Amino acid sequence: MTKRQSKSQPTWTDVKAKLADFDRAALLGLIQSLYTAHKDNQTFLHARFGLGEDVLEPYKKTIDRWLWPDLFRKQDTSVSQAKRAISDYKKAVGDSEGLAEFPASHWRGAPREAETWLQSPAEFAVPIAAQTVWISLRETIPGVRPAKS
Repeated sequence: MTKRQSKSQPTWTDVKAKLADFDRAALLGLIQSLYTAHKDNQTFLHARFGLGEDVLEPYKKTIDRWLWPDLFRKQDTSVSQAKRAISDYKKAVGDSEGLAEFPASHWRGAPREAETWLQSPAEFAVPIAAQTVWISLRETIPGVRPAKS
């Protein structure tokens, strides 16, 4: 095993230098190992290559989970986690234009729907969270505007 230099953390340059020595079979083996290692890697590759019926589904589920928590399980909202799903999808497809695939209808009624079932002192948390994520998405994709109700 080789010793690392004095750097505290390896960088992409270090990884790229190691990958340069790999042949096609070794690269495919590495990608297969990454694919089986974690579900996030599978989701990323499916989105990158457009595999499956709806490559957006895992990202929409994540966004829904963080904007529409299960109150019976005492789940919290998290704008940052919902935004992270958008960012992860953007990285997976490789361009911001791919974000246009997020349907506006997925976001349009979010604040209004939340108001119908939230009866707690934090009743504005979810509508504000949904609006914040919509704004983030809108700013990322030029020309995208919410659909009119």
